Amino acid sequence: MTVLYDLNDRIAHITLNRPDQRNAFNRQLFADLDEAMFRFRDDDGARICVMDAAGAAFSVGFDIKDGDQAMTGGDDDGREFTSTYLGDDIGGKPVIVAVHGHCVGQGVANALFGDIRICSPDAKFTLAEAMVGISALALPQLLTDLIGASHARYMLVSGERCDADWALRTGLMHEVVEREHLTDRAFELAHLMLRQAPLATRAHKLILKAALTDPRDDVSALARRYRAQTAASEDFKEGRRAFLERRSPDWQAR
Repeated sequence: MTVLYDLNDRIAHITLNRPDQRNAFNRQLFADLDEAMFRFRDDDGARICVMDAAGAAFSVGFDIKDGDQAMTGGDDDGREFTSTYLGDDIGGKPVIVAVHGHCVGQGVANALFGDIRICSPDAKFTLAEAMVGISALALPQLLTDLIGASHARYMLVSGERCDADWALRTGLMHEVVEREHLTDRAFELAHLMLRQAPLATRAHKLILKAALTDPRDDVSALARRYRAQTAASEDFKEGRRAFLERRSPDWQAR
């Protein structure tokens, strides 16, 4: 399997698993990662996803040996060579991504999908598309949204290999954690996030997404609708009871 999927204590653990190819994206990895992410989205028992990678690198990007069809589109318009889940909100569920080693091209795009992004000190981020003569697809918009146009331009135009310190300074990553503790820290964050009501977390994700593109008044109206919905939820009642009883809430996502 090019992607491993494990579910424990409401946390889905998704691992890129082509270590001998440094998790280069071929047809199978694209398909298996989509399948895993949509499985997470559709599983009511899964609340949070931790994504990491086996081997020495998070991903060295597209597997150039998979053929020119992936670059040019070919007969199938390149659909087999895209991560479809990147265009989905995954049901508003949070995703934590833990990056180590080289993270190149497509690997960067997948890493940026994380709501919380952490990396080890050896992480190196490179946008190599122009080095092989093609332009990026989703990355210009993703980078501009997350780290601003100036830093996005630096990565895309220079082709520089950006280290973990640069990633932390620019907001590409939220934390730098020693390699041996990287996955443990991701799960620590996931367990912390389990303390939050899933309906409220989903609302926050969708409001933040709208804030990137919609007029301010529309975003405010959306936030008011979600406030009304969450205030009327069973989870809000449970949250108040748990606070008064000094215990952890038992969220039901309703």
